[in-house]
Amino acid sequence: MRLGIAISNLSAYGGLQRDCLSISRNIVAAGHDVTILTTEIRGSIANPGCSIRIIEANNRTNPGRDLALGTALKAHRANFDRMIGFNKLPMLDIYYSGDRSYAKIKKGAWRSFSPRYRTQMRLEELCFAPGSHTRLIMLTERQQDEYQSVWKTPEKRFRRISPNLDSARRMPHLRTDGTRERIRAELGIAPNTKVWLSIGSSAWVKGFDRAAAALDAFPDTIWAVVGVLPSSDMGSRLLQNVAARARGRAKMLGIRQDIPAIMAAADVLIHPARIETTGTVIVEALANGLPVITTDTCGFAPFVEKADAGVVITGSCSYRNLVEAVAKARESGQLEVWSSRAEVFGSDPSLSLGHEEAARLFVGELW
Repeated sequence: MRLGIAISNLSAYGGLQRDCLSISRNIVAAGHDVTILTTEIRGSIANPGCSIRIIEANNRTNPGRDLALGTALKAHRANFDRMIGFNKLPMLDIYYSGDRSYAKIKKGAWRSFSPRYRTQMRLEELCFAPGSHTRLIMLTERQQDEYQSVWKTPEKRFRRISPNLDSARRMPHLRTDGTRERIRAELGIAPNTKVWLSIGSSAWVKGFDRAAAALDAFPDTIWAVVGVLPSSDMGSRLLQNVAARARGRAKMLGIRQDIPAIMAAADVLIHPARIETTGTVIVEALANGLPVITTDTCGFAPFVEKADAGVVITGSCSYRNLVEAVAKARESGQLEVWSSRAEVFGSDPSLSLGHEEAARLFVGELW
């Protein structure tokens, strides 16, 4: 089978782009031909495993790139047996959704006057309207419910897949083999100090300012942030949310490749995100025996409840909500119990099957 896979930009760092490349490699390994159509490559893509075709897009905005890509799909459609999109585009047989409904997250009557908004809404409608024939792959139940509430899309056009935890990053033994103590020593963290961990590069989206504000309430705690450079504008702005007397306990660690080891050194993942389609870091933390405090806006938050390995803050995440959640984690023996439960839950191999399931859906019978 010849598959055309369309994605607005192909980055070496983005989560959706990694999904695209990984699923494409699975499809090629099964004996099919894949061509990725994109308007831009960001960074170095080593061994993509398939053909990549660059589509010229003079408009550099996201909607502009999507429109250029949509136009190209019409021209190239006859070259492929099936057309798959990782962005909302016209003429798709299957759409793999890595985001939430644009209609839900971009509210306000004034938006209807925005050409950008109208373009994005039209592209979403082409995929989700009841009369569309595009099949839809969702990553979470909440995501599907959101789209259906807007577009009344028939249930039969949806399929949901498992998470795709990289099994190589499942290393809970690092909490007990000496790695925990080694990393804490390297970071200058005393043995009995409590360590919060936050991971991500979009501080406001991930709610890091909320964690920053709460740090002052726990004088025996270090807050380690991976993904934010201390010298960056984002790092500076984030530190401004930390009380002056607590700033010495906030450690901006920048980019790290040893995430399982950093998780082993921590006591709890603090992830009070505002908007999060999935939250793969939540699943990764659980698989590494790290308890989680997060918000119900995260698509993978139900896994924390299912594992009974942390706290999911419902509704608005106020300063008080977060402090109360951390206080619960600090109850005698609670972190140890949650850590054990997280490790058991995270050992489930189905947490790593998402890309294999998506590849089978891409080449299988259309549902």
